Parts: sequence; structure tokens; C-alpha cells
Amino acid sequence: DVLYKNEDRSLIHYPYLSQILHLIPRKGVPSDRSETKALQSFYKDTLFHECNHACVLCKIDIAQMLVASHIKPFRDCAHIYEAIDHNNGLLLCRNHDFLFDQGFFCFDEDGTILISKEMKQDQAYQLFDGFHLDLFLQTKERLLFLDYHRKHIFKGKALPSDASL
Repeated sequence: DVLYKNEDRSLIHYPYLSQILHLIPRKGVPSDRSETKALQSFYKDTLFHECNHACVLCKIDIAQMLVASHIKPFRDCAHIYEAIDHNNGLLLCRNHDFLFDQGFFCFDEDGTILISKEMKQDQAYQLFDGFHLDLFLQTKERLLFLDYHRKHIFKGKALPSDASL
């Protein structure tokens, strides 16, 4: 029997949430991620295709360097649909994945990068003020997940608009 966690957490407010819950009424996600291995492969493959097999920030296209990064972390997902929805992800290189997971950057409602003041300004992270996510990545659902990231993961205020790293 599969154990589930996060059954009491709130889902992102999908416009079609009632249909999701009708099709998959079980809330939460399996405690053992090996239970969702096939779904995780689908999630990763979808992001690789959507993001043209390259990091959305630095455009590196070495497959072994790329990570299908969750915007709302898997550990926080309230439903299996959130955990495998490509809108809850960005394809990032390992460096940008780590910085994103730690909350050092996020994206605003219009896709503009937000860079935490906690970033050391003398380092070259390839995070540039004024960078925008490509429009095709700014889906209504992905913007909901980015709102979650800004509120729960992102480390505070962004650098002034004239700064770049």
C-alpha cells in the first residue's frame, strides 16, 4: 500500500481544479518518489521538449547538465497533478537549478527575473537584470506556480534594477 503525504496542503488554484479532483480525487503525493518514477520521466521529457533541450537562462544544451526543476518543490506538492505538471517546472542547468531551489532568484508576474539581495554581486552566475522568460513559458498555470515560489521560496527583495550579475 502506497503512503501519501501532503494530503492537507492546498493545491495551486488551477482554473480546471474541479476536473482534476474529479479525475484524480486522491490528494497528496506518494511518500516514496520511486512510486512516481514513470511520471517523473514524463515530466522531464515534457520540459526538455518545451524548453528546446536547453537551460531557459543560460541556454546550455548539454543534456547531462540539465535538470527538470520544480517551481513548487515536489516535497510541497499537494496533489500528484502538481508534481507532474510541466507548468510546475523549468528546464535549468545544474547551477541555475540549485540557485532557484535555494530561492536566490525567481520571476515576477510578467516573467522578469528577480534576483535576491543575498546573491554576492561579485560572482558571475549568468543572472542578468532585465532577463525575461520566453513568452511561451509564461502560461497562466506556470505564473501561478511562480507566485508560490515568490511567496514561499524566494529569498526576499530583488536587487535594484540597474544591477546585474
